[in-house]
Amino acid sequence: MTVMESIPVTMSVKNCSLSDASRSNTVITYIKVILISSIFFQKFSFPGTSGVIPLVLPILLLATLAGLWRGDLLISRTSVFLFSIFGGIGCFSSIFCKENTISSLAYVVACQSVLVTSVRQDFKISDVFDFYCNSMFLVSVLAVIQYFSQFVINREYSFFLDYNLPQEIYLKGFNNLNPLDWDSPIIKSNGVFFPEPSIFNQFLSLAVFFEIIKRQRPLYLLCYLMGLLVSYSGTGVVMLFIVLPIYLIFRASFKSFIYCTALLVFVTIFLQFIDSEFLTKRVTEVFLPNTSAHARFIAIFWVIERQLDFGVFPTFFGVGPGQIIPQDVFAPFQITDPTWGKIFFEYGALGFIIYIFYFLSFCRNTPFFICLSLGVVYFFMGGYIAYAPIISLLVVFLAWTPKQSDNFNASNGTD
Repeated sequence: MTVMESIPVTMSVKNCSLSDASRSNTVITYIKVILISSIFFQKFSFPGTSGVIPLVLPILLLATLAGLWRGDLLISRTSVFLFSIFGGIGCFSSIFCKENTISSLAYVVACQSVLVTSVRQDFKISDVFDFYCNSMFLVSVLAVIQYFSQFVINREYSFFLDYNLPQEIYLKGFNNLNPLDWDSPIIKSNGVFFPEPSIFNQFLSLAVFFEIIKRQRPLYLLCYLMGLLVSYSGTGVVMLFIVLPIYLIFRASFKSFIYCTALLVFVTIFLQFIDSEFLTKRVTEVFLPNTSAHARFIAIFWVIERQLDFGVFPTFFGVGPGQIIPQDVFAPFQITDPTWGKIFFEYGALGFIIYIFYFLSFCRNTPFFICLSLGVVYFFMGGYIAYAPIISLLVVFLAWTPKQSDNFNASNGTD
C-alpha cells in the first residue's frame, strides 16, 4: 500500500503534505537515535549480558520495530528472500557441524534482520550526513584532547570511561587501552566513546569522505585529520586510500583536488610533531606475522586455504556459523575474521555469493561512492556481520536511503 492509498479521499492536498512531512521527520528521528547510540554508546553493553551484547543492538532493533509498527518503514521482499536463503545455508551447515552453532546463527539473524527494511517516505538525506559529520567533529575534538591530555594529567582522567565504567555494562572483547607499542606509556586515542582506536579510525574516515564529497568545510577536515593521527590506526585510512582516488578521478571537482592536496601537506607537517616512525612501521607490518595488519588482511587466507582442505561440502556450504574463531588455535600466527572471510568460511562459497546479492539489494538506492566506502569498511576492516554499531551505519546510509537521494549530491558545497 502506498502512502496516498492510506490517506482518506476527503483529505486535502495540504494535509497530505503535512502527513508526508510528519512521516519524514519521524524517520529522521529514528536515524538520529540510531546514530547517537552507534557513536556515543559503543563502550556500553546491554545489562545482564556479561558485556557481550552491545547496547546499540537493542536500540537499533527497537527503532526498526517502531518504524515498522507506525508504517514509516517497509520490508523489502527481495532482501527478505535473499537473506532467507543465506540463513537457510547457515542452518544447513549447522546440521553437519559438531559444535553448537545455532546461537551464533541466531545472533547474526538478529543483527542482519534490520537490513531488510526500507523507508516509505522520501526525506532530505543530506541532513543525515550533516548530523553524522557534526557528531564526528565533536568526537574528533574530544579525541585530540584525550590524547594530549595524558601528557599533562593522569591518564585515568584522559581515558575516564575506560577506567571508570562499571564492568556490568562495559562491552568486552576490545582493546580499549592500546599503547603505541608494547612497552610504551602513551595510549592511542580511542575517540573517548569507541571501544578501540581502529573502530574510531574507521568511523572518522567515513566522516572525512562524507565531508570531502559534500560540505568541504576546512575546519571540520582539519579536526578529522588530527583525530585520525592521534588514533594511530590505519584501517579507516586504508578505505580512504582506496575510495578517494576513484572518487577524484570520476566525480570530484577541482576544489576537491585542492582539499586533498592540502590534507596531504598537513599530514606531512603534523608528522613532525608526533611519533611518525611508529606510523611508518604500521604501513610495512602487513606482511609480518603476528601483527595487527597481517592478522586483519593476510591471515584470513590461511583460514580459507584450510577450509578448502576440509572438502567439497565445507567449501560450498561452510563450516558452520561461529566457527572461524576456533581456527585461531590451529593458526601459526594471530588471525582475525574480516566480514568477507567470515562469511566465506562459515557459510561457504554459495553463502558468500548469496550474501553479496543481499548486500546489493538493500543498497540499491544509495549513491555508488557511499556504498563503496561503507562496503570497504564493512567487508574488509573487521568482523562486522554481527557488530551492531557498523550494522547501524549500513541501515542509516544504505538500507534507509530514500529513492530520491539526488538532494545529497546536489548539496555539494560549503555553507
